This record gives sequence, structure tokens and C-alpha cells, in this order.
Amino acid sequence: MDLYKLRRFETAMWRRFDRVLMCSDVDAAQARARSPAASVDVVPNCVDTRRYRPSRAPTNGSRLIYLGHMGWWPNEDAVMHFVTDIYPTIKIRLPDVTFLIVGQAPSAEVSALATGDASITVTGAVDDVIPYLHQSAVSVVPLRIASGSRLKILEALAAETAVVSTSTGCEGLNTTHNEHIMICDEPVQFARAVITLIEDPTMRSRLEASGRALVTTQYDWAAVGRRAVDSVRAAIES
Repeated sequence: MDLYKLRRFETAMWRRFDRVLMCSDVDAAQARARSPAASVDVVPNCVDTRRYRPSRAPTNGSRLIYLGHMGWWPNEDAVMHFVTDIYPTIKIRLPDVTFLIVGQAPSAEVSALATGDASITVTGAVDDVIPYLHQSAVSVVPLRIASGSRLKILEALAAETAVVSTSTGCEGLNTTHNEHIMICDEPVQFARAVITLIEDPTMRSRLEASGRALVTTQYDWAAVGRRAVDSVRAAIES
């Protein structure tokens, strides 16, 4: 019932405004389908590529990271899914692997992951996620429930940290499998992709460079900001 009310409210609101801005083509398509009279533009999420930059220091070649507000249930589900269904396969092949869970408000269940496994660290809130990205070889995004587009992926790519994501995790981003990131939905495939990137630094470096190039050309704050201003200006002038 609440979902029905929310959808009805959203549709009614879209009709009341001169311009509706969405952060992904997927969300924009849904808005246009539900409210054909609404004027909908896409202004994607973006990242400050001058701040999120590659590090010259060597990374920990066997460290994985998950970034996200752990008080948001899809993030908790993703982490629990990863540790339960994916991480054990990785650990068999890479016994020295470690996993950082970085984000505020971890639940008791998430915090308990570190208690039960010394290779897992749950940081809670941190002042700056960039050092943690620089310390990690692969950012994992095993999201199964979400919408919009993932800032965690843009931040990782900008920092030149390789990414393995589900298709749900990278929904709304113009990422291509095996070009910018690895996209895998099955747990075994996901684990194999992570293992491959850990064991093949050359492949990992290629993805890191192409991912950084994608973000700087399509998801940089300055470029996206200009597009947002142009969209608002067009709405005012029309």
C-alpha cells in the first residue's frame, strides 16, 4: 500500500514541475512511461575527479573494499550476500585476501562479520574514504536491490580502483563489462572476476585506466554541472 501511494505521489509531483531531473536513463524512462506529460532530463551522479585521484603509492594487492552507508538496507544485503555466497570461494584461491567494509551505521549483523572472520574489517564511519580506496585492489559492488546510479562505483573508478559489480549495482552508468569494470551476477562468476583481477595486475591496470577515463569524460562535476545548468535554463526559457 505504501509503495502504491509513493508511486502515485511521484507521478503527481512530476506533472507539477517544468523540468524533472533524474540521475539515470533507467529512472528517466520509468518517469516518462508513468507521466508522459512530464519534461524529464538526465543529469547523472558525478564525482570530483580532482579530489578523487589515483594514488602513486602501491595498493594492497589482495585487499577488497565495499563502500556504502551501512544503514541503507540494500548495502547491508549486498555485504551479507558477498560474505556468505562469494567471499568463501575467493578465500579458497586467495587465502591472504582481506575485505574492508567502509561506511557508517553498520548493523549488529554486519559488525559481527569481523568478529567471526579475522580477514574482515568493519570500519564504521570514516573521515575520508579515499585512503581506503587507495589501499584496495578491487572494489566489490554485489548489490541486488537498488535504483539510480552508484556513487561508490564512480568514486572507485575516479581513484583508479578496479570494480566488480552486479548489473544491478552498475545500473544507470555507462560502464561496459571487461572495458571499464567487470559485471557479474552469479556468485561463482563474481568470485572468479575478483580472483582474476587480483592475480592479473596487468588486466587490473587496464580496467583502472579506462574506468578513470570514463569518469573524467562523463561523470566529472564540472561537465555534469554545466549540463544541469543548461537543463534548468532551458526549462526557464521555454
